[in-house]
Amino acid sequence: MRLSGRRLHVRVAGRLSAAVVVGLGLAAAERTARTKLAARTGATSLDVDATGLAAHDIAVEHGRFRLEAARLHLGPWTDGLGVTVTGGRLAVRDGPPKRQEATASGDEAARAAGDEPPAPAFGGPAALAAARRFLDRLGLSLGLAATDLDLEGVTPGPVSDAHVHALSIRRAPGGAIDLRALGRLAPAGLPALDVRLRAHKVHAAPAVFSGDARFEAAPRLAASGTFDGATLSADVQTGAHGMAHLSVSRDGGVTLSLDDASLAPLAPLVRALVGRALGVQAARASGRVHAAWAGGDLRIELAPLSVHGLRVEHHRISDAPVDLDTVTLEAVAWAGPTGRSLAGTVSHGPITVEVSARQRAGRLRAFALLPPTPCQTLLDGAPPALVPHLAGASFTGTLAGSFDLDLPLDAVGSVPEGPTPPDPPGRLRVELPFSTSCVMTTPPPGVDVAGLNGPYVHRFRGDDGRLRRRVLAPGEDGYLPLDQARLTAAALVTMEDARFWDHDGFDRKQMERAFWHNLLRGRIERGASTITQQLARNLWLGGDRTLARKLEEAVLAAHLEQVVDKRRILEAYLNVIELGPEVYGVEAAARYHFGRSARRLEVLEALYLASLAPAPRALSARHHARGIPPAWIDRLRTQARRMALHGFLSWDAYRAAVRRAVRLAARSAG
Repeated sequence: MRLSGRRLHVRVAGRLSAAVVVGLGLAAAERTARTKLAARTGATSLDVDATGLAAHDIAVEHGRFRLEAARLHLGPWTDGLGVTVTGGRLAVRDGPPKRQEATASGDEAARAAGDEPPAPAFGGPAALAAARRFLDRLGLSLGLAATDLDLEGVTPGPVSDAHVHALSIRRAPGGAIDLRALGRLAPAGLPALDVRLRAHKVHAAPAVFSGDARFEAAPRLAASGTFDGATLSADVQTGAHGMAHLSVSRDGGVTLSLDDASLAPLAPLVRALVGRALGVQAARASGRVHAAWAGGDLRIELAPLSVHGLRVEHHRISDAPVDLDTVTLEAVAWAGPTGRSLAGTVSHGPITVEVSARQRAGRLRAFALLPPTPCQTLLDGAPPALVPHLAGASFTGTLAGSFDLDLPLDAVGSVPEGPTPPDPPGRLRVELPFSTSCVMTTPPPGVDVAGLNGPYVHRFRGDDGRLRRRVLAPGEDGYLPLDQARLTAAALVTMEDARFWDHDGFDRKQMERAFWHNLLRGRIERGASTITQQLARNLWLGGDRTLARKLEEAVLAAHLEQVVDKRRILEAYLNVIELGPEVYGVEAAARYHFGRSARRLEVLEALYLASLAPAPRALSARHHARGIPPAWIDRLRTQARRMALHGFLSWDAYRAAVRRAVRLAARSAG
């Protein structure tokens, strides 16, 4: 056999196979139907033998369709004729071809005008009907099989590509069409979905199908349903009892109704979308989700959707897993070529927050509103892992708040190094007057805030795990009253909390500056804890810096400011702050770093102790081993000038201070 130009030379030993005879019959039927197949077909080689006709390295194009295959075989099947495609690719360019239906009157009008009627895709319905009648007269069935076939542009919507491991389509003479498929769908950037599908009476209305699908190693989703040519309707079993009903219309609408449906099969998809922090293995959902594509726009409605048993695990959120009882979402989201938007409500138990966001022209506008809510309701509705130290507390009052943000998205991470601009790139407004709206009437067990007004026993664990005890009262070993530590107190206020004497436990200006600094950096570098908040953390919460600790810290700081005098708050802070490896209080720190009492420290020495507060152990070890860097000393001199500006130092004392050297005690090195 050889192929030259457009002529095929085949040498056949013996008689022609049944496949060739049937193939000639199909060609005659198509000519009888007077249709055209506008296609270009090429093949590297053709084989004809007793098993049928085989084409190798074939490429077929028709309209926007292109089929490439390592082998295409036409030959007898069990009781008829079959086509098998092996190892190839079926691609659609610029979307699927439009179906062209030509009526007899339309054809006549086209011929009268001197034009040929449009050629139906792949021979058209008339040719296929003629082929089916021909096969029925012969008493043969028709089959199609494919293995190892890539689909590109064939699948709809967000599915970027698909792969068919095995496909079998069989039509018995005068009977139904049966379809079986095993393949994989690969949405762009998401886990692949392994699919098994079985369908019966595909040509009838409605077609009946069943199958299952699975993301990676997650539990399988079993489905069964019908397709009537316009709408696919399926019932999906998601667990022992939960069900989901899926409806997909040909015009791009998708509706999903959930009835206590397990979300465990979607765990790999959730991890790909939001990371490993959100766990859905034990979660169940009820509600309705509707999505529709139209003109390049995607609209999603949650009306409403309730999820039970979500779990959040992240080191920045809490030390322990945060289990959410019932989260209810009711929202409308839109995404299109010009932007995105979202509006709705998010509820957890009795707590509801209204949210909205809009992204357009490179800017994000986000808004959240907490309607007036009893303070006790806020505590009761919070997951226990977020407020473990507040269990048993009671509150009076009602809190309302809002969050309003407007920023250019290109500002995020735009200043990875160096100083950040003094003016923020957008607008941030936060209204949450907790300290003036909520009053703690009963403190939680183990948190004696009011007791701090007198001698207070502070218990904490050292590095060796042993429980230690310090009494915060004048006359106790290592305790320094505020009147005897004025210079160090002023240094700490200057460097840690310049508005300490004016705020209510929360420095809102510093919080806003920290927000913009971290946003411009693209990472969390700067905090905005006040001295009051740090005291609450040191006395009752430990040193972990998680969202849970920040929430508890804020609540206890507000209570501290309500019941304890500012001077007592500052004095207690001076005596519990860690300023070296297990060095607690400014008196112990002064002796550790400079070999003398804090009462005798000079200005730059007091400022040096204050400068250790962000990372006392690491900085202490580094400076005692290598010396204090000159740039660090320059920073201390700048802070001394701030002390003079705030009235903590006279200008004469400032000028004298900046001329002094700072030397660490050699005996405390290492």
